[in-house]
Amino acid sequence: MNDRVRVEKGLSITALIKHTPAYIKNTARDEVTVKKLAKTKTKGGHTAYKAICKSHAKGSKPHQCSVIGLDKEKSLVSKQKKVLVSCDCEFFMFYSEYALSTWGAARIKYSNGEPAVVRNPGNLPLVCKHLVKVLRAIKEHNF
Repeated sequence: MNDRVRVEKGLSITALIKHTPAYIKNTARDEVTVKKLAKTKTKGGHTAYKAICKSHAKGSKPHQCSVIGLDKEKSLVSKQKKVLVSCDCEFFMFYSEYALSTWGAARIKYSNGEPAVVRNPGNLPLVCKHLVKVLRAIKEHNF
């Protein structure tokens, strides 16, 4: 599948969770708490969620995550075929952001826009533990 087709197709919440390795999903389940999850709208009228997540590790700082549904005709983000995600953590910046941008699921915001040649050479569409926790919360509560 070429890059243009991937970007146009995008990824759903289910696909993002599915493509994320089990060790990240397990870490999200055991070590992350969603402190705040708020529903909002973007300037373009898309449904969006902003979240603050905190790892249980001592001295860890809270991370800001966002999920934007791109299918205007569907009101529930959990049912949409295409979402944009973002997190301000280092894992997202160095492993996920560029790869997800090639899949149409992120915009370059925190990284330098270069491929993660060492950390994610196959540009796999994976998300960080914070986003796994937020995406699961959205999906489970049918937001």
